[in-house]
Amino acid sequence: MARMQDLALAFENVKAKVSDKDFRYLSFQLWQEGISRYTEEVAAKMATGGYNATEAFAGLEGVISYADALGELEETRSKEMATMDPVTSKRVVFYPLGASLGMLLDRHRPDWRGDYFESAFDLVSMVIGHK
Repeated sequence: MARMQDLALAFENVKAKVSDKDFRYLSFQLWQEGISRYTEEVAAKMATGGYNATEAFAGLEGVISYADALGELEETRSKEMATMDPVTSKRVVFYPLGASLGMLLDRHRPDWRGDYFESAFDLVSMVIGHK
């Protein structure tokens, strides 16, 4: 839980240092881009739970298993979080950071998705509001 508190404090510190417009943009991009990436991982994880692709799909060139796709997605996110430089990567950092926030919320606030649309594209408020 301390990790979530630290993250909430970090976002509050950022909020205090940037304009309201910039902070809304940051939160919106985490929601828009990051949760899209998060959804890819969650869908792949769900598919590994027994979903079988149709023969037509499985026969396509380059198709990999859902488990392999999940492993690649998780590995990519982990590598990006460890190595990505916000200065050079610019807005691309929102993809792995937002996905990681979704995973963290799953762990510490499993009901967060119920408030997803009520938060008006504001993923950060879900983190700050759950210290």
